[in-house]
Amino acid sequence: MTTLTFDKDFSSLLVPPDFLHGVPKYLTLQFVTKTGEYLKKQYRDSESFTLKNIEKITIANFGKGSDKIDVTDKLNDMIILEKMTQETNKINKIFEDFCDIFIKIICPRCYNNIKKSDDNPHNSGYINLLMRNVDINHLETLIDGISKCFVAYLINSDTIINNKNTRWIECFSHILLSIKTIQFDEHYIKTNIIHDYYTKKDVHTQQVFTKLKSKMKKSTKMYLAIFYNHMYPALKYFFKNRNNIFVRHGLEKNTSQYSETMVYPPNDDKSGWRIHKVTNSRSEYEPTCFPSYAIEVDKFPFTNCAAHSPKEIYGNVKGFITMNDYKKSGGKIHFRYEKNDNVMSRDHLFGESQIDVKSWVFTYKMKSSDSLKKDIKSAVRSILYSKLPIIAEDHLVKFNLICELLINKFIILH
Repeated sequence: MTTLTFDKDFSSLLVPPDFLHGVPKYLTLQFVTKTGEYLKKQYRDSESFTLKNIEKITIANFGKGSDKIDVTDKLNDMIILEKMTQETNKINKIFEDFCDIFIKIICPRCYNNIKKSDDNPHNSGYINLLMRNVDINHLETLIDGISKCFVAYLINSDTIINNKNTRWIECFSHILLSIKTIQFDEHYIKTNIIHDYYTKKDVHTQQVFTKLKSKMKKSTKMYLAIFYNHMYPALKYFFKNRNNIFVRHGLEKNTSQYSETMVYPPNDDKSGWRIHKVTNSRSEYEPTCFPSYAIEVDKFPFTNCAAHSPKEIYGNVKGFITMNDYKKSGGKIHFRYEKNDNVMSRDHLFGESQIDVKSWVFTYKMKSSDSLKKDIKSAVRSILYSKLPIIAEDHLVKFNLICELLINKFIILH
């Protein structure tokens, strides 16, 4: 069963922000339920509502009077994305399981420390042999290698793989370092087809991928779409900027109203706490051009200042951007100091910007308090709708450990 939930002021999900701005608008739609029943409904954009048991939207228009926009395709896309929202936690948990296996291949003792295990603290070290025999320039492509290894792990349970893998060290090593071998051809070839298709590295793979996709389980198709459209861009950005400082901000209010056309964070006072005066280096107050918002600064994997406020929504769904990208996009960093603390001084910093939301990467927590789960799910759904990079933060520490272990070993072997 598919359910679509719309909060108040949902127009940003359907139409451009300037469409009939300030005018009450209505969503008029006809849809088919799972039982084959045809229903017709109308909702005003200022009310929240839920549509249950939807199979397909047949007609949907949004606006007022004769000034309406056809949003049928957009709503049917939302049905697909709603299913993706329900599957997002599942693929993130699969990714965490993969991280455990990969860590065990790179360093079994690190794995034992993480899992509190007494497993064999060594393996054959086959990955070392292959690392020594690839060019040093392969270092910066390791993120693609890691991603392809995850795809191999993901499709191992699918019907497109005839010989299921129960031993990953050789398979992952060859895929990671792009060294083809007959023994692991099936995983190697199919994983590279999938990765090249989604990353558009090879324009000739579409026909081959389409044929492969037609044989996949529905769940595998969904997982691959979530991974490459949302998780992979986040992982790649974090890997590429692993040594940089990041700016963090999480929305405090209206967390279900992310839009791919918005400025993030919104330059208004209704989306969270904003200040309009800051302190300069001479301890003088000066006004900001845009409302200034509280930020945290941290480095990947964000276990220090970026981990603050775990009991608040903005500490559970967060936007990240590197300091360099932030400043290149016109972002400014401020502070607010006043000796007598009469103006609500703060030790943390403030940001002022007008940056496109597509320049940010988002994380969310799978493990959170029950009181926040609904808001987190709503925010994640909105981010997926907006086609933005997002990944669960719960396994970023493990992913970072994989990156560090591989990079350290790769460099020292060269």
